[in-house]
Amino acid sequence: MLSCFGVFGPSSFVAEPPIFELSPPFLWVQQQLCRAVERCNLTIRTFMKRFTRLALGFSKKVENLTAATAIHVAVYNFCRIHGSLTCTPAMAAGVIDRLWSMGDLFDAVTKHTAKERAKAKRERWIQRLIDRLEGGK
Repeated sequence: MLSCFGVFGPSSFVAEPPIFELSPPFLWVQQQLCRAVERCNLTIRTFMKRFTRLALGFSKKVENLTAATAIHVAVYNFCRIHGSLTCTPAMAAGVIDRLWSMGDLFDAVTKHTAKERAKAKRERWIQRLIDRLEGGK
């Protein structure tokens, strides 16, 4: 049943109380994880306007949303210096040794895509060869 607010109104779902209580150490871990997830959600909503509202800037295709999210994650981790880290997360994790430009990111994606296409082409060729050999029996 929809309320007078339609889709944007409060839901009519009523939550049931939890079955078990968490002990203090697990409660602390749960709070920390919740904070990290909420911080990640806020960052995504701040930098990607596709996730801010239901009506503005949405993606009509899932492929477009996936591509936009992948670009955001790559730029966030490889090209953007974070204030709390004073480097990129990839540099802090030791994945890269320098700050990447957008050109470096594009080159890395292009190189990876070329490898994947070559691998798929090789697998198709092998499968055709197997099919020919099995068809000759």
